[in-house]
Amino acid sequence: MNNPISLTRSGRNLLNLGAALFLAFPLSLSSPSGVQASTSDLAAREAAWIAEAAYEGILKVSKETGELMLQIPGAGRMDALAVSGEEPGVLWAYGQNSLSAYSFKGELLLTLVVDALDDDSDDDESEEDDDETSPHLAVSQDRSVWLARGARLHHFDAVGNGLHVISVGESIEALSVDRERNHLWVATKERLEAYNALGELTVSVTPGGDPEHRDIAYDPALDALWVADRRTLRRYDAADGAVLFSQELSEEISYLAPDFQGGVWIASEDDDDDDE
Repeated sequence: MNNPISLTRSGRNLLNLGAALFLAFPLSLSSPSGVQASTSDLAAREAAWIAEAAYEGILKVSKETGELMLQIPGAGRMDALAVSGEEPGVLWAYGQNSLSAYSFKGELLLTLVVDALDDDSDDDESEEDDDETSPHLAVSQDRSVWLARGARLHHFDAVGNGLHVISVGESIEALSVDRERNHLWVATKERLEAYNALGELTVSVTPGGDPEHRDIAYDPALDALWVADRRTLRRYDAADGAVLFSQELSEEISYLAPDFQGGVWIASEDDDDDDE
């Protein structure tokens, strides 16, 4: 592994641990008021989809030039986005208790009210968590969609039919798709879990000590899972959850993005950062 490369952008510290020098997701780091779509598709790397809170709409921006490519006004406030870049490309957006799908031309394809799909549950803690934690979206290799709200996972097929509702018992901090196996990795504060397309738990990892997971990212170049645990960066074998790499950093990690060449970009916040 080459020496790490560090940059600073809009108060965010960026560190690349790998051979390639290019900013994998610059717009998500320089636009703190917006939410950028997560994607595991290499084909979707040319553009960034951003839900801008002040705009209350969705923007499509070229990652290479920063040029505005498309606007979807009137979409409302969106809290999570995810992209399926395979033809035909679909943008999934969640906000205001609704899950919507858009074509890459900005056409609304469907909208689901997610609250109406919840199973009746006596898990009061999970219900409370649904309102207190940030939602997350991910699109699997089979084009199915995973929505994390609080301690629950909602799984939908490519046309919005509900497949599974899974309670993981803790608030979900991050999602990432293992496209090699079509598994979904889920990070809670203290655990890492992988689920297959049937909603079955396939891998469960409970790190020692007092973990506080912030973000995860599957790396197709390494077939591994990068994990941010406060100031510790780890890499796990995606097949069985074995630890392959661990390194302590000087600052807390807030965001991970693989560079698709065996390296990973890391974002951390300055303690005295006033950009909000």
